[in-house]
Amino acid sequence: MNKSIEQAPGITITLSTPEDYEACLHVQYKAALKNYPNIEIGITADDIESDYAPYLKEEAITAEVKRLSEHAPNLNHRQFIAKENDTVIGFCDVQEEDEFNQLLSFYVDPEYQSRGVGKTLWAEAQKVLAADKPTVVHVLPYNEQAIAFYETLGFQMATSVPEDSGTLMPSGAVMPKPVLMIRQ
Repeated sequence: MNKSIEQAPGITITLSTPEDYEACLHVQYKAALKNYPNIEIGITADDIESDYAPYLKEEAITAEVKRLSEHAPNLNHRQFIAKENDTVIGFCDVQEEDEFNQLLSFYVDPEYQSRGVGKTLWAEAQKVLAADKPTVVHVLPYNEQAIAFYETLGFQMATSVPEDSGTLMPSGAVMPKPVLMIRQ
């Protein structure tokens, strides 16, 4: 099932392997640094860097690759990666639950955003999801770029911005809780 499928010129989509973990982590980190700081609520790039620092350490990466290598695969969970040549430029995690499908994470390297990489990943991920179930995704309420992208995929806002607290960041700002979007 790790067959490569080229859906956009120069972009290849495959299932990930444990060896792809570090590249995916760096894509996620770069995208988070671009999309998560927010002046209005006081979240800084330093907050994001502090949040990711423990995961970016060599020993943490080695331990996670080892864990993934030894862990029996969850057949309801798939991680697809997008590569240009041999470079990971995006990834998408999906999981089928009893009542719904869940889009667990979706990141594209900022240098490759708005080039069809995300839509190509989504087209491949949809092939393993139950078509008769809704798909849900959680997104930060201020991440307008992600919300707009998910809307192009047919997702609609299902919950409003939570009033209660989120995650306290090192700067003292509070990262709000994600909101739910759903695609029927």
